[in-house]
Amino acid sequence: MFVGVGTGADLELINYSDLDITAIDYSPDMLEKAKTRFKNSTIKFLEMDAQNMVFEDESFDYVVASLILFRCTRC
Repeated sequence: MFVGVGTGADLELINYSDLDITAIDYSPDMLEKAKTRFKNSTIKFLEMDAQNMVFEDESFDYVVASLILFRCTRC
């Protein structure tokens, strides 16, 4: 899972085609850029607030949250 995925720049650093990835961001504009960038991938992009995620516990093996903590008011 990628929290605060933005435009998806970090996704280019991994072999995303072999992984089941969910990516969230609060900004619909940023998500549109990421969706366009990875339109031929299986990545699931969701508009969601990182401070109010709606996933079951233990839904993901790994969570990447690069460069978002300075924006969280309740982290």
